[in-house]
Amino acid sequence: MKLKQGIVFIDCQLKSKVYKVEGYAISKFIKNNGYKLIYFNQLEKAEQFQKQVQQLSQLNQVDTLYKNMLDDITFISVKGEKSGSIRVIDVRKQKNNIQQEKTKNVENTKILNSQHDYGQQNNIEYKVKQQDCNGILDEIEQKTKETQIIRQRLIHLEKLDQQYENLLFHYPKNIESVPILTESLYSLYFDGASKSNPGPAGAGVALFDNLNQIKEISQPLGKQTNNSAEFFALFIGVRYALNLGINHLVCFGDSKLIIDGMNNKITFQQPHLGYFQQAISKYTQLFKKVRFIHILRNQNKIADNLASKAAQKQKNIDQ
Repeated sequence: MKLKQGIVFIDCQLKSKVYKVEGYAISKFIKNNGYKLIYFNQLEKAEQFQKQVQQLSQLNQVDTLYKNMLDDITFISVKGEKSGSIRVIDVRKQKNNIQQEKTKNVENTKILNSQHDYGQQNNIEYKVKQQDCNGILDEIEQKTKETQIIRQRLIHLEKLDQQYENLLFHYPKNIESVPILTESLYSLYFDGASKSNPGPAGAGVALFDNLNQIKEISQPLGKQTNNSAEFFALFIGVRYALNLGINHLVCFGDSKLIIDGMNNKITFQQPHLGYFQQAISKYTQLFKKVRFIHILRNQNKIADNLASKAAQKQKNIDQ
């Protein structure tokens, strides 16, 4: 079956929309003052990319985002906001240029490493070496700062774990880590389920790097209400992300109550829900950036299935 293609339209205010690729689609955008049209070879990829765009705060971040998905993009059309000129980017050609640049960098590194006879180097070679040394010193200094930040974060994390030890009772034991890039943006989808409200409950968590799922967690929670199960799922996901060293996280959930609570739009009357909100808020202060976004239930199917599976497992344990 032939896959449907899709276009993501993004204007200068970061408002975005997904369209199916059709013959008349381009005419819809001609009158707009400034936009990006990103053509995907699969409609599903376009829809996933558009969700990621909604998390961004600056237009220039779109370029970084789409460069991680070059295999799914055919070409990009850009219309300048002031000039009105239209520029088309052939992504396949861009991919080849990036690969050539990587190859060139590798070859340059090999050349520098082979230059052992310093007495025969000319002035240009000396300058290259000097810049390289300065770069190494800068890198060492940066790594030292990062190590200090990581150490401070671990100290704070340990203190929070001691303070909220009761919440860690349901944190998965011996959970495996996955490799991450500390400055990349990650997406966390969470959901909770309770069979009788209160009853056998479970938490579901799915962690994404861009559009790639890198981890899923399905954790039984004993007897809980639906709201407690939702909060436990968010807590488990946040705590796991901190354990990995993630710095930038967007949390998606289909419980508006939980999301509004984490965004400080409401105050919980029930003490136990207020306790969850307070605890998770303290943990999230250890991120450089964190956001909480409400989504519809049909947009949260993976976490929902994981939560239902965990709740059923808890029910089987209780029987």
